[in-house]
Amino acid sequence: SLLICCPTGGGKTAIASHAVKAAVEKGHRVLWVAHRSELVDQATETLRRVTGRPVGIFQGSRRPTPHALVQVATIQTLVRREDIPQADLVIGDEAHRMLADQWHCLLETYSKARHLYLTATPERGDGKPMGDLATALIPTVQPAELISQGVLVPCAIIAPNFKIEGGISDCPVDAYLRWGDRRRAVFFCQTKIHARAVSEKLTQNGIPNGVVTDDTSWATRQIIYRRVADGTLRALVNVAVATEGLDIPPLEVCVIARSVGHSAM
Repeated sequence: SLLICCPTGGGKTAIASHAVKAAVEKGHRVLWVAHRSELVDQATETLRRVTGRPVGIFQGSRRPTPHALVQVATIQTLVRREDIPQADLVIGDEAHRMLADQWHCLLETYSKARHLYLTATPERGDGKPMGDLATALIPTVQPAELISQGVLVPCAIIAPNFKIEGGISDCPVDAYLRWGDRRRAVFFCQTKIHARAVSEKLTQNGIPNGVVTDDTSWATRQIIYRRVADGTLRALVNVAVATEGLDIPPLEVCVIARSVGHSAM
């Protein structure tokens, strides 16, 4: 079992999709496991394009495609149902999230399969090693290399040069107006109340925006993401939702208006 480490935007999904293509060409069944709907849809689209084959989705009320050699599922659905897909290869997306007992249950269920894990940040929030998941860590490329190749854009980082205790350095909206030049932005807020306050102040300053939290339905999230992508909305305000699986290339500004705490964040 291998853990592939590749930076955000470096192509983890594409790399693993080619491993999936090689597997299905040999007649093997593949199960791709994620923990969010965003990641499920993202993986499904890439897998269909790379493999050129049907891809089933094993999630909630979605209509299954049981005969497809490739299945994409959420961990939540897998642990809840008994009629789970067979697999010779299991791909674990965002492997640093594999902390809970349900993941280890899944590992036991597919103990005879080969396992391939993906992450940009191979460090767990609880400090435990990842050796119980993978036997080897495969580093690929560093962000600086991707920037020099033009794959990722360079970042201008604006931050205080001193440590701040118990707060943030500036009003997020004031900072955005001062430095962001009203470009399309994503705001990372601390709480839902904080996010609503940021959204209201953006609106007061003529910046159309959308708020996404864990209470926001999947359908509504998709609408907001599309409106940010096409420029109808200039800002995406979120609380711990847009951290993984977000793919909106037109975004130009990132406002971190929350504590980060852990190095993976």
